[in-house]
Amino acid sequence: MKKTLLFALSLLLGCTVQMNAQLLSSQVEKKVLTNVCADDLVKVNRQTRNLQNKKQEPKWLTNLPMDSALYTMTMYPFSDDCAASYTTLFRTDLVEKFVGNKVDELTMYVHSGGYNLQFYIMDANDGEVLWNSDVYASYQGDGFITLPCDWVIDKVRNLQVGFMVEYNAKANAGKNLKIGMVPCFRDMNIIISSNSNDFSQPFYDYSTYPMMALRKNTYFGLPIYLITSGEGGLRDNGIEISGVSHNRVFVGENADVTASFINFGCMPIQSAVFESRLGSKVTTWEHNKPVPFLGSGSFDMIISTDEGAERRPLSVGLKSINGETPADEIVAIGSITTIDPERNVQRNVLMEEFTGTWCGWCPRGMVAIDMLTEEYKDMFIPIGVHFNDNMYDSSFDDVLGRYGGSFPSSVLNRLIVADPYLGSSNTTLGIDNDLQKIFALPTEVSVSLDKAALSEDGKKIALESSAKFFVKCDDSPYCFAYALTEDGIEGVQTNYFNTYASDYKNEPNLGWLTKEKLYWKTTFNHVGRRMFTADEVNGYLADGIKDGDSRTHSCEIAVPENVSDVTKLHAVVILFDAESGEIVNAASIPVAAETAIHGVQQSAANVEVLNGAVKVTAQQAQVTVYGMDGRVLKSFHVKGTDAIALPAGCYVVKVADGQQVTTQKVAL
Repeated sequence: MKKTLLFALSLLLGCTVQMNAQLLSSQVEKKVLTNVCADDLVKVNRQTRNLQNKKQEPKWLTNLPMDSALYTMTMYPFSDDCAASYTTLFRTDLVEKFVGNKVDELTMYVHSGGYNLQFYIMDANDGEVLWNSDVYASYQGDGFITLPCDWVIDKVRNLQVGFMVEYNAKANAGKNLKIGMVPCFRDMNIIISSNSNDFSQPFYDYSTYPMMALRKNTYFGLPIYLITSGEGGLRDNGIEISGVSHNRVFVGENADVTASFINFGCMPIQSAVFESRLGSKVTTWEHNKPVPFLGSGSFDMIISTDEGAERRPLSVGLKSINGETPADEIVAIGSITTIDPERNVQRNVLMEEFTGTWCGWCPRGMVAIDMLTEEYKDMFIPIGVHFNDNMYDSSFDDVLGRYGGSFPSSVLNRLIVADPYLGSSNTTLGIDNDLQKIFALPTEVSVSLDKAALSEDGKKIALESSAKFFVKCDDSPYCFAYALTEDGIEGVQTNYFNTYASDYKNEPNLGWLTKEKLYWKTTFNHVGRRMFTADEVNGYLADGIKDGDSRTHSCEIAVPENVSDVTKLHAVVILFDAESGEIVNAASIPVAAETAIHGVQQSAANVEVLNGAVKVTAQQAQVTVYGMDGRVLKSFHVKGTDAIALPAGCYVVKVADGQQVTTQKVAL
């Protein structure tokens, strides 16, 4: 009996889909298909490898330059009777150019050694089979096969295109498989999936596997070409500006801005002229390096800023490409935010740590988080984003797909991707250096979470947040989102530091892990239970932000079903820049129970001045200290009693103790 064949996508799409079993057991008429001799490869590859002189076919939907050479990768034969799929990804930014076209033919390279060959096109997001061919009982040799197709590209979506084949272990004994690969300039994932016992995981991505052999910064793709007809397709000169950076600088400083673009045109880009516009300042920039089909380019701009604390849009437009004026306006928008250094606010660091109980090296991230939490208190906010274990939650799929490319890893404020212990410098607790980089960034808004009150029945949490701005911003990109984390979850963590004890026993922070078991019983803290997006909580801030404005937000969220103990929950407020995806600031407080009387919590906060310091007493509260100009000077969490020393002067101290908020002016 055949096993179910899994077709899996990369974390880019953040999902795994299962193909319709009918594709492996179809009763449609089986035909014999003879493949094209490999000598005809030049017909697909345009008879040349000169990127400067040859262009793409405008009606061919493919990820591959037409003139790239074909390589083969050898795979050992499967040791059991099985089925396998070979597939590649076509992203929406390319597919959208062919919407409305009919796919007349598919051409792809296949290898010998199998039977019951079948081709398919499917929706990469949900696994829906959009088109599949007849099942071909047998075929000969390694080479290109061209077959008719009658599917219309009906809408913009990610596509997976490939073929399935079955193998007989006895017939293939001692015979290797040769998989065709073509160098290209974007990673579109060569996914090879199988139900064979030889596969230790459902799928493998081979798109970067042969890079070292070529010693080039290229990817590899399966030789798959969809030959279409219709109004859509590629232009000779096609360029899209894929991004313009969003910069924050102090008033009067220059902004180092980067713009990037992708070539979707049939012709290689030899030269391009761009124009930036910041208010009345217009500057021209040139890019004169060749960019092949689906290749990317970038250029840096140094832009002077005006006086005044303000967020301003920065537009970058294409003026000419290969000496021709583009038919359509091509513009992308970034921004420059100038911040008064005298009113710069503390930026907290939110770490989203990608981990799993199966990940043997992930304990080093747990160690780092404990150390950083002890050092930076509420200035450091960790969220453990688990994958493929019993603490995984699908609400984190977006951040996993965008940033969680390896385990362990982490992303800080959606700006720096780094190992959660070694950091981007790959040194002992190097992540601390990355935190310092975030702490030092100019920041225009302070954020506080003033209330996280659990309802009497324990099923809902009332949240109240506030943000104070120190810049003018006409078109607001800012939005509130929230997360819930839980402490004190007992479980078992795989621990490779036990296995490699001799290598790590003298490591200053990790050495103690070598004495723990391979399967280590431990307590997990900061476990991400749920992410609540700005769309879910209606968290977008209205336009017309003025310097000195305060904006508030309140919502009610349901306690997720995966929460074990509501008394160990923390709520996190996250202020996003929706245009850049950056986390501008964040804050966290424990979730506390309301009393039945008027919804006020059981404890009250007390603020007093003692020996030149501000002393705060509260059951558990978020404390924010303001200067008389409204600028946030300190923000910290207190549980019990804590004191903070401040220079002589007058201050406003706000203590958010659950639902009760105490505000008091003090003089030192």
